[in-house]
Amino acid sequence: MLVIWGLALVAALDIFPPSCLSGQEPLRISVDSVPILRLGTIDGEGPTAFFQVEDIVIHGDTLVVANRGSNEIRFFSLPEGRYLRSVGGFGEGPGEFQWLRFIEECHRGELTAFDPIALRITIFSFDGRLIETHRLPQLGERRVSDVRCGFDGGYLAEFQGWSRVDVGQSYRPMMSLVELPRDGSVEPRVVMEAMADERYRFPRSDGPRVFGKKTVFVAWQDQLVVGTGDAFQLKVVDRSGMESFTLSIHDAPVPVQPRHVHFVTERQVQAVESYGESVVAELRHNMETIDYPRTFPPYNHVEVDATGRIWIERYPIPEAGWRQTWEVFSSHADHLASVTFPVGFVPFWIGTTRVAGKRRITLGVEVVEVLSYSIGESR
Repeated sequence: MLVIWGLALVAALDIFPPSCLSGQEPLRISVDSVPILRLGTIDGEGPTAFFQVEDIVIHGDTLVVANRGSNEIRFFSLPEGRYLRSVGGFGEGPGEFQWLRFIEECHRGELTAFDPIALRITIFSFDGRLIETHRLPQLGERRVSDVRCGFDGGYLAEFQGWSRVDVGQSYRPMMSLVELPRDGSVEPRVVMEAMADERYRFPRSDGPRVFGKKTVFVAWQDQLVVGTGDAFQLKVVDRSGMESFTLSIHDAPVPVQPRHVHFVTERQVQAVESYGESVVAELRHNMETIDYPRTFPPYNHVEVDATGRIWIERYPIPEAGWRQTWEVFSSHADHLASVTFPVGFVPFWIGTTRVAGKRRITLGVEVVEVLSYSIGESR
C-alpha cells in the first residue's frame, strides 16, 4: 500500500511542477489564456490522448511531446497540430524507455531523451530517426538522478550518493554536479558539490518531502545557474565552480497553512480512490502526521529561453486558482519581467514569443497548449 501511496504522492506533486535586480521595476505580464494551439482529447484514445506529459519541445514547425504514460515521444506539425509520428514505448531495446524523464534539443536539430531507470540517453532526429543510444557512467557509488543540456554538445548531470544532511525527520542527499562529454572522449568532471532535493522518511520508506526545498540548475552561456532553495538567491558560477554573481528574488517567505495541506491531500485522494478505502485512509493518516516545512521554498525550476534569458519559477502555492509566476532576467542579469501564466498552465518549453506546456481540464484530462507572450525589448 505504501508503494501505491508514494506513487500517488509523486503524481499529485506533478501538478505543482519545472536574481540580480536592476534599478528598473520589472514588467508585470499576464500571458493570454487563449492558446494558439491546443491538442488533447477526453475519450482516452489516439495520439492526442495524453497522460503524464513530462516535457515538450518546439523545433521549427514541429512540436514534440514526451508522454510518460505510454513512454512515447509524439510529433505534431505546427501551426495546425497534425499528428506526424511516434517513437519510443515501453521496453529496454534501442529507442525504447523504462521511464521517459525529459526531452531537450541539446544539439541543434537533434532531440535528446533521458531515462533515469535505464540510465541512458537516446538521441533522435526531428523526423523520428534513432541516431544513437548510450549509457550514462557512474561516479564512484553515485548514480545519475537528473540530466540537462550542458556545454560543447555535452550534458550536465546530477549524481546523488548516500551521504546526506539530516534536518529533523527530513533529509537532503548530497549531490555532485558533473560535466559529461557527449562522446565520452574525456572523463566526467565534477563542477561543484551541493545538497539535492529535500526528502522525507515515510513509514518504512521515503520520498520527496511535501513542500520541500528544491535544487535547480541549468547551463547559461558558459556558466551555470544553481540554487539549492535555502535562500531567495541563485548562484551563477563558471565551469570551475567559482561564483560570478547571484540572482535574487526579493520577497518574503510564504507560510505553509492547513488549507495548503488540505488542498494537496484532496488531490492525492482523487488519485488513489480507485485503490479502495484502506488506501485512502492510510493516505489521509500519513498526510495528517508527517512533518511539513514552516514556509514554502522560494523557487521550483529554472530555464533558459531561446534568446538566452533566464526564467526562474517561483514555487507555486497549492490552492484553487493557482498560477505559475516566473521571474525573467536578461543575459546581462537585468530583472526584465515577472510573467504569470494562465490558471493551471505548466510551461515546459519557452521560446522567443511562444511558450508550450500542459494544462489539466475536465476530469483531470491533460491537454497540450501553445501560448503567445511578449516581454518586449531587452533592457
